[in-house]
Amino acid sequence: MNGELAVGGNSTGVARGTVPAAMVRAYLLSFLARQYLVLNQGFAPRYPHAWLVWEPGSWRAPPPDASVAETRLPTQGAAPVPGPGDALCFELALPADRREPLRLGRAETNELVLSDATVSREHCLLRRDAGGWYVKASDSVKALKVSGRALAAGEEVAVSAGDRLELGEVTLTLLDAPRLVERVKAHATHPAHP
Repeated sequence: MNGELAVGGNSTGVARGTVPAAMVRAYLLSFLARQYLVLNQGFAPRYPHAWLVWEPGSWRAPPPDASVAETRLPTQGAAPVPGPGDALCFELALPADRREPLRLGRAETNELVLSDATVSREHCLLRRDAGGWYVKASDSVKALKVSGRALAAGEEVAVSAGDRLELGEVTLTLLDAPRLVERVKAHATHPAHP
């Protein structure tokens, strides 16, 4: 296994009956750290895009008999504390002329599938334009925060590198290419030990 995962529907990368609007590649942070050690100065030119990093921490796998329509609400109280583990890094290598937003959620028809019971089927949209990145909560979303600020259903806000998106109990961090390089370099030179 080379550490790369294709994301965007199902194991073939294509949602049943459709062709994905975008393919989002996913890498484990530990794999990117090894790439950094091998490529060194060649790492940044090879991975020049923005990234969403699924932070390690709690993960609530949907039970095998759960309806796809069933979304669990996040636990009340303190937000989950990221635990030891490997982050999953999604490369946002979108064509420059792409106008459609990326769909994030639990359903396999999304371009970025987050298989967690606290994530809605269609949780939010992430889009890029000349002004930067924007996230929009789906009309039926119950729990979406941007850097701690709750978004109402249908609300859209600008996001920038370093912002954390909380979809249920899943935390995604938006990183630009330089911040990804910093994070990968730190992991490569000082890996966390569980």
